[in-house]
Amino acid sequence: MSWDLRHARIFIAVAEELHFSRAAQKLHLAQSAVSRTVRWMEQDLKVTLLNRSTRNVALTSEGALLLDECRQIVAQFERSIKRTRSIATGFAGEIDVGCNDFSFLAELPVIVPLFRRRFPDITMRLHEGERSQQLDDLSTGKLDIAFIMGPADQLNNSIKTVTTAKYPLTVLIKKNHPLTKRKTLKIRDLADESFIFGSRPGWNTYRRFIETLFDDIQFVPRITQEVYGSIGIFGLVASGLGVSIYPDCRVPIQYQNLAVRPLVDVERQVETTAVWYPKTLTRAASHFVSFVQEYCASVPAA
Repeated sequence: MSWDLRHARIFIAVAEELHFSRAAQKLHLAQSAVSRTVRWMEQDLKVTLLNRSTRNVALTSEGALLLDECRQIVAQFERSIKRTRSIATGFAGEIDVGCNDFSFLAELPVIVPLFRRRFPDITMRLHEGERSQQLDDLSTGKLDIAFIMGPADQLNNSIKTVTTAKYPLTVLIKKNHPLTKRKTLKIRDLADESFIFGSRPGWNTYRRFIETLFDDIQFVPRITQEVYGSIGIFGLVASGLGVSIYPDCRVPIQYQNLAVRPLVDVERQVETTAVWYPKTLTRAASHFVSFVQEYCASVPAA
């Protein structure tokens, strides 16, 4: 005979009831089978697990230790069964989500907590990256879904998409900057300013977007500083090193010593799109995609 979960369950019942007959009834087994199993366990371990008398049954110190271990083993086994069933239905598992600076600061801080409340056993890994890198990772299976900048134009037909946000452009300036006296700004108002932008290659898509705006009005910005991420842009603008053109994600307004003014002569908006391949989605990822679609339907992107 070898050890298995049946031994653990029988010993737990006997140790909790401290009565072989009641334990047998609880387990729907013959009392002789329960007694025989406990006796075999003691013989195999070469220890006494239960002190027996005609009046009562009591755990020995070795029996108390084994009871604790058996409870943990059975509980872990039951958790494993539950988790396996959850994974099979998509209510547990792992998903990899690509994002950019804008979605990381705006949509995802709202979407992720709401999703986790509904699916607490799904682990989400966030991967920040530029549009082209995210699309490559999506095609190779490194990502389940990606939040990319720009519309879904020119993507292959096997990709499904939903627009998650559209942001008008704003100007970020230091709070005591002379331009803060104006409620709105135009690009020409920035002709004498130094600019701070995200650096390439991470900001390739956004930089091309901004450059087309400048080209349309034959405006050449004086870029004096490039940084890796949005936090660097906010910090350097707040220090007075320059200004920046940034999507109206609402987050920068809360940054200390930073002022935000609408850029009113530009109609184009920065768009964020969620993209995925339906045929390669895991069940857990399918739940997230459905949740994102539900969220976007309830909170219009524009």
